[in-house]
Amino acid sequence: MGKRKKTQGFSMGQRLKWLRTDLGMTQREVADSLNIPVTTYSNYENDNRFPNPEAMELLCEHYRCSENFLLGYEASNPGDRIRSVRMSGGLTQAQLAQRAGVSMDVVGRAEMCDERICAESIRKIAKGLGVTEDYLLCRTTSPDLVAVKVGTPVPGRGTDTNKAVISDDDIKFALFGGASVTDAEFEEVKQFARFIAQKHAATPPAGESDRKDPAGE
Repeated sequence: MGKRKKTQGFSMGQRLKWLRTDLGMTQREVADSLNIPVTTYSNYENDNRFPNPEAMELLCEHYRCSENFLLGYEASNPGDRIRSVRMSGGLTQAQLAQRAGVSMDVVGRAEMCDERICAESIRKIAKGLGVTEDYLLCRTTSPDLVAVKVGTPVPGRGTDTNKAVISDDDIKFALFGGASVTDAEFEEVKQFARFIAQKHAATPPAGESDRKDPAGE
């Protein structure tokens, strides 16, 4: 068995809070559902306490997710991958459903790895998340397209919740697949990209330099 790879970003407590608010539940409601004290659950979300194996199993069952997802390991199934990309993009199930042109039920069943989800729905969800179908199905570790973010002001466009906004974190994820990269290293990448862009802009299209100026003939 290969070594599991940790992803960057969210702690287990943050993931639990996101899952809970995604369901519209309070901490007490979740604690009552799990039959544990609300203070215990609160400690989980605040990263002050780590659940024992029995509690971890209850949490995974309640949220219909894998232990790998809660612990922040790289997604190993399509449901966790959809959930991870959606979380990174700050999308609720309703927002993803609207963006992808599917129902919330389809998104929910996809995240639970329901085998009845058709290929067309997966394609729509992948498009809505701004990643490839192969990435969602765990056939590749590269998303190829960056994750989408909503509600971010865009110069000259205001806040648009229906169009993709690319952040530095998105670019880092697309380029490095979650691997650790320093700000200095990332700045070098951006400088190189600017150099290539400037070089491309200064280079005439193929054959353009060979054309004669009619006025000079």
